[in-house]
Amino acid sequence: GWPRISPMMATTYVVTNTQKAPFTDARVRKALGMAMDREYITGSILRGGQIPSYNFVPLGMNDYTPAEFSWKSMPRPERLQEAAKLLQEAGYGPNKPLSFEYLFRASGNNPRIAPVLQDNWKEIAPWVDAQIRQVETKDLYKQLQQKDFTLSDAGWVADYDDPYNFLYLLDSRTGPMNYGGYANPAYDKLIDASNVELDPAKRGALLHNAEQMMLDETGIIPLLVRVTQDIVSPDITGYEDNPSDIHRVRYLCRKKAG
Repeated sequence: GWPRISPMMATTYVVTNTQKAPFTDARVRKALGMAMDREYITGSILRGGQIPSYNFVPLGMNDYTPAEFSWKSMPRPERLQEAAKLLQEAGYGPNKPLSFEYLFRASGNNPRIAPVLQDNWKEIAPWVDAQIRQVETKDLYKQLQQKDFTLSDAGWVADYDDPYNFLYLLDSRTGPMNYGGYANPAYDKLIDASNVELDPAKRGALLHNAEQMMLDETGIIPLLVRVTQDIVSPDITGYEDNPSDIHRVRYLCRKKAG
């Protein structure tokens, strides 16, 4: 069989508890996001076709163009300089180190990613002290829902092909699933407007503006989009890559020999 790699509607991200110091300060959140080396993690560590992500909503969802971090095209050395500057503006430095603990899930690729992120954050400046700790996946999700963390990895897989399925998570009224407690009345207003907008293009634009607003404030820190890795026999026709990774058997046929 041949491996078929296809993007999923699934984003792996880093979530900061926006209600707990030091992550109440948007500059600190942004600095951590800028330092993360997504291309190295996906290209050199995981090497399974995962896609570096600068947006929360994965590419290719219905009627939607994702927003993205404004600093996406900045080369990494400049990003690290900017991150150090942001942290200094937030009051950190040699006399007041920034220290925090990053929790990560015991499952999947997460244990391979965490030490790289730890190094990435330490690259900002010698006075950035990042500790990492593995937690059983089920327990960590419980902690996230109870907001019992300051910095953690997280993941979301959409149930259906619509950007709202990602963006509602950051609505201040969402409750436990809004792990980081991101709350912005202007964001909520855009989400509400999108829910009553019947024109797909206008609705997509409202959701795009909401996502941009949230990324500008680093409400969460996207890391990568997961991919489906299916082994498909070259004799099979009718297999279509799709973000839900659903392949109805009735559409698949085996090529006739001869």
